[in-house]
Amino acid sequence: MHSDTWSALTRDTWPFNKHRDVDAAFDRAAARLEASHAGYLVPFFAWLAGTYARWAEDLPGSERYHHARPFGLLIHAAETVDWAFAIRGNLMDFFRPVWHEVLLTLALLHDCGRLFDVDIQDPCHGDSWDPTTMPLHLFRETRFISPTDPVRWRPGRGFRTHEDRFFDLVPVLVDSTKGIEFISGLSHAWTKYLDRRRPRGMIHDFYPYAVAQVVASADQQSVRQDLLRQKAPRHPPPGPSNAPVCCYSSPPLMRAPFPGGSLR
Repeated sequence: MHSDTWSALTRDTWPFNKHRDVDAAFDRAAARLEASHAGYLVPFFAWLAGTYARWAEDLPGSERYHHARPFGLLIHAAETVDWAFAIRGNLMDFFRPVWHEVLLTLALLHDCGRLFDVDIQDPCHGDSWDPTTMPLHLFRETRFISPTDPVRWRPGRGFRTHEDRFFDLVPVLVDSTKGIEFISGLSHAWTKYLDRRRPRGMIHDFYPYAVAQVVASADQQSVRQDLLRQKAPRHPPPGPSNAPVCCYSSPPLMRAPFPGGSLR
C-alpha cells in the first residue's frame, strides 16, 4: 500500500526518506489509516511520527529479541500502527474521534520507554543522554557524537521496565494542547494496556479497554512478524546495499542479568 498524503506531508521534513525500510513501514501505516476510513489522522500521524523519529533515530527495538537492528524501534512502531488499524475493523466505528487519536498515539509510542533503557554518553563530558530534556538527534549533533558510536543497554533493566516509563516521556512527545479529553483517554488506555499483565476481573471503561486490547494484539502481530522474518533465509539483493549503518551492540559487561527475568 502507498499513501500519497503521507508522501506529500513528509517530502521535505521526514528524516528517513533515504532509508527504504523505515519510510516504507510508515508509508504502509499511513495507507492503512486511509483504507480504514481514518485518513483524517494522517497529518497528526505525520507530525507525531516526525517528532518521535527525532528521539528514536536509529535505535533498535530490543537488544536481541525482536526488531534488534538499526531503526528497529521506529519500524516496530509503524508496524504496530498498521496492525492496530487493521485489527480494529468495525469495532471502533461508533467511538468518538478522540479515541481514534488515542489508538494511534498508543500504538506508535507504546515502546517509547525503551529510550530509557539505553545509555548514550558524551565521550568528552561523560554525561549521558536524558530523553526528557532533548531528542537524541540534538544530543548527538550538539556533542558531535557520531551515529556509529556504540549505544549501550543499561545494566539491570527489567523485562518490562520500559512499559512503566511510558508517561515519563509522553508529555515531551505529545502536544500539550491536545486537550484534557485526549490526555485522559490516553492515560486510561495505557492503564488498561498495563493491566493485560495482571489477572482481569470485570471490565470497566470499555473504550480505553478496547483501545488497549487492539494495541496489545497489534504489538504481538508485529513481534511475530519480525520473528518470522528472522527465521526466513536471507539473500542479499544485487547491487550496492541500502541498509542504514548503526552500532548499538553492548559490551559483555553491560549485559548483566536482571533478577527474576531475562533481558530483551
